[in-house]
Amino acid sequence: IDTDDPKDADRFLGCVHRPHETKSQEGKTIRWMEYDMEEFLVSCVEKYKELAGKYGGKLRYVDTPFLDETVLTRPETNRKAEDGKEEPAGELKPIAARILMKILYAARVARYDLLRITNLLAAYVTKWTAACDKMLHRLVCYINSSLKYRMFSKVGDRIEDVNIALWSDADFAGCQQTARSTSGVFFALSGPNTRFVLSACSKRTRIRPSP
Repeated sequence: IDTDDPKDADRFLGCVHRPHETKSQEGKTIRWMEYDMEEFLVSCVEKYKELAGKYGGKLRYVDTPFLDETVLTRPETNRKAEDGKEEPAGELKPIAARILMKILYAARVARYDLLRITNLLAAYVTKWTAACDKMLHRLVCYINSSLKYRMFSKVGDRIEDVNIALWSDADFAGCQQTARSTSGVFFALSGPNTRFVLSACSKRTRIRPSP
């Protein structure tokens, strides 16, 4: 980036960084960093509307980005034609990758709540179905409903009082089609007045080939 202005860098990266400062009950200075991706996510929603056209549908308010993932394997959303061949792919298959890769950038930078569903749909880009259309629409509805969400990091301790912390969890055979599990990891600096986010991920386990 050929600029010395942090605001220009923020606009280029799609994430606006806003520093804040407060006092703890013990009188310690706590510095906060706010990560704002609203403008970038608005562009994701607009890109979806532009590319999906009449197949996009109305964006309603939703509380979560998820539909029941069993829709991916239900007969009514994965019917077969009379000759035994699969029905045509979902209407949004030609543009799914362009939308998902844009959303995935935001998910990895500062909207970790989007990681699980975005990665799931990205795995279906080559085998997109009508059910995937519904799930992508739900994801965009959620993004449009949560544009004001922010990620915050805070630091208010001396270095000797701060530790590296890792939280991890996984479902068990959560994928309805492959029985693969999905692991989630959250990595941060942690202390009495510190929670500085370093990284997070959501990833399905690999299938090991049979010996």
